Amino acid sequence: SEAAKQVLFYILKNTIKLMHPIMPFITEEIWDKIKDPSEPPIIVSPWPQAKPEFDFAAESEKAELFKEAVYKIRNIRGEMNIAPDVKAAAVFKTERADFAGMLDAESVQIKALAKLNSVTIDPQYVPDKTDASAVMYGIEIYLPLKGLIDFDKERARLEKELNETRAELDKVNAKLSNEKFISKAPSDVIEKEKAKRDEFSQAIEKLRTSLEKLNRN
Repeated sequence: SEAAKQVLFYILKNTIKLMHPIMPFITEEIWDKIKDPSEPPIIVSPWPQAKPEFDFAAESEKAELFKEAVYKIRNIRGEMNIAPDVKAAAVFKTERADFAGMLDAESVQIKALAKLNSVTIDPQYVPDKTDASAVMYGIEIYLPLKGLIDFDKERARLEKELNETRAELDKVNAKLSNEKFISKAPSDVIEKEKAKRDEFSQAIEKLRTSLEKLNRN
């Protein structure tokens, strides 16, 4: 659209100005090609200033909600091991008309980025026990899992991974509780083991959460 072109052109011109001190020759060359004939060379052009009228607070809030919604759905897909090539359905439950309007307007982008085949906005939605869910400010998100995954196989996979991760955590804890290891090992090696401990602990917590969701079904 014409508006998008104008925004991109404005961004280009101001980016060129910001880059000029570190890339003077190429930016001056580009500036000469795109500037209005009445504008001076870039070297004497005014430095870009922040403009209060370009502070779009409402639009910024909607953009953050959009990003968080996509992130939440992707997170559910990852936690529930939904294959990347499998399209899911998402139901957004919200009573805020402005949020519903944003979700409806951006439904095509949400479907593309979160690998969905449908986006439904329903303030009265009653989730099924097999739905995976996530909560964000003013919005509840549900992904019906029935038909998307084999619950028994997924439960067995998670339990196996949980047991293996616990075993790895036990090994790390054994090292870190061994006084000989702590006294002789270099500090960077000890720090790596502590990082492993934290990583395994976080993984166990995530696996437990995923199992709890499955066990409710």
